[in-house]
Amino acid sequence: MNIRAQKAFEYLYDEGDIDIILLGYILGLVSSDESDVSYEKSDDRRLEDAIKVIKYLVSTNDFEVGRTVVDGRGNFQYEAFNDIEEFVEIAQKNFEKGGIDDIELITETWLRKSCKGSRPKNIPKYIQSIFE
Repeated sequence: MNIRAQKAFEYLYDEGDIDIILLGYILGLVSSDESDVSYEKSDDRRLEDAIKVIKYLVSTNDFEVGRTVVDGRGNFQYEAFNDIEEFVEIAQKNFEKGGIDDIELITETWLRKSCKGSRPKNIPKYIQSIFE
């Protein structure tokens, strides 16, 4: 088992019990190790890896995806998606518009734990390899 992947997933599960997890945070997880040493990935690869992690987490049924919208009174609303592809489409649109540092890419879309208290399952090798 890849220790970095295990720690990252334990953190995501713990954080998910408390709050939503912004796409920007997951982009950071797949970009560098816990000592902030870069994995030397292109921006395209970072987004691709973050989406792989999110798709895997959603496939476990422990998480769901959505986005934050502002209503007419300036209040934040959290809108869950029924389909992961809607999440991917918005993330890719924001990436194409502003690159990896686009504020909407980082903050608009999120992951929310739907099964509070659940723990990470066995992480598949294709996901573990993202953290090497």
